[in-house]
Amino acid sequence: MGRRTRECYLCGEKYNYCPTCSQDRTKPTWMAEFHDENCKSIFDICTRYNMQLMTKEEAKKALATCNLTNKENFKSYVQRDLANIFAEDPKPAATKAAPAAPK
Repeated sequence: MGRRTRECYLCGEKYNYCPTCSQDRTKPTWMAEFHDENCKSIFDICTRYNMQLMTKEEAKKALATCNLTNKENFKSYVQRDLANIFAEDPKPAATKAAPAAPK
């Protein structure tokens, strides 16, 4: 079969990986979709957030351990997910206190 060029599912980076070739056989199977563990982690976090398996705050905390400096190269659906996760929640409308009743 031989090593083949793949494209990272998250960022589109090209890399070589063959799960049956001697030089790649001991590498993790997730390399069939992602070129590095950072991309795998970001994708996993976004997926877990979308499936409501983690809250926005949990996703933000998990993403804080990831390298997002290359996010302009992430696929559009990942950029959308990150924008949703990092978007500020709307503040509740402030209610005006009722004027004090005359005594």
